[in-house]
Amino acid sequence: PLVKGFSPFNSANAYLICDHKYVMNQMLADAGFPVPKALCVTKNEFESNQWTLGDLQYPLVAKPTKDSFGGQGVLCNIKQRELLNTHMKKLFDYYRLVTIEEFHGGLRSFRVTVLNGKIIGILEKIPAQVIGDGVHSIEELINIKNQYLKSLAKKLSINQLRR
Repeated sequence: PLVKGFSPFNSANAYLICDHKYVMNQMLADAGFPVPKALCVTKNEFESNQWTLGDLQYPLVAKPTKDSFGGQGVLCNIKQRELLNTHMKKLFDYYRLVTIEEFHGGLRSFRVTVLNGKIIGILEKIPAQVIGDGVHSIEELINIKNQYLKSLAKKLSINQLRR
C-alpha cells in the first residue's frame, strides 16, 4: 500500500528528502524553481529564543518540516509575530522542526511524478471549495458538493467501462 507518497518506485533517500519540506524548498530553489523564501527552526532554537526571521517578510506560513502531509499543522497568512509564536508553540508539541515561509496566496500547486530522471506525470492540486448560497450551512454545502463529486466520478467510471 502507498503511505504518505511512498511507492515502490521511490528510493528511501528520495522519500526522506521529499518529506523534509525545508530541504525540498532549498533543492528546488537551487534548481531555479521559484519558491518562497524559507527558514527552518528547531524546537531547541524556539524554546531558547535563538532564532530570527532574517529577511522573511509577512505574511508568513508556518508548518511542520517533516512527518506531516495534506496540510496537517499548516497555518497560512500569518501577519504578526504573536500569532506565529502561538502556532509554533503548538507545532512543537508534536514536531521537532518547523518551516516558516513567506506566504503567497492564490498560487497554483502541482504534484510532479519523476521516474528515472524523467517527468512522467503532472497533476494540478486544486483546493476543495464551496460557494455559499445564503441558504445552506457550510456543512450542508460540503455534503452537497461531495454528493455531486461522487455522482460525477460514478458517471466517469461508467463512461470508461463503455469504451
